[in-house]
Amino acid sequence: MARDVRTVIEEESSLAAMRAEVRRLRQVQAALRPLLPLPMRDGVRVGRIRAGVLTLRTHSNAMAAKLRQMAGTLRDGLIAQGVLVDDVRVQVKAAPERETHETAREAAPRVLGARTRARLQAWAASLPQDDGMRRALEGLLATARSDNEQ
Repeated sequence: MARDVRTVIEEESSLAAMRAEVRRLRQVQAALRPLLPLPMRDGVRVGRIRAGVLTLRTHSNAMAAKLRQMAGTLRDGLIAQGVLVDDVRVQVKAAPERETHETAREAAPRVLGARTRARLQAWAASLPQDDGMRRALEGLLATARSDNEQ
């Protein structure tokens, strides 16, 4: 199906604008990084800049609280680097899903040597029947392969 010239030009210009926005946000992220304490650097992302308001995103409530305390300092540091920002806001976003126990089990099957297996069985046997650790050990022993099964 043929597209008219106007559609192609509009799509191309919107893609160019999107690329420019991504490039700008990467530059702001690079300017922000040295302003953050070392332990926070990998946990904070630039979300967007709209009407002079920079939105930072993190997965941690504690980190969000610290960022809110630092908002003025971060704004001043970014302005000193040429990033025009009037205000800094912080959002806490849910962390990406972590792999489930089933996914982890499939990805890395557990292999137990005979001696380790015997020690875990003895430990499990020494625990009360309704103990959570005993159930966990029994589950591990039931799903783990012996080192001679490889």
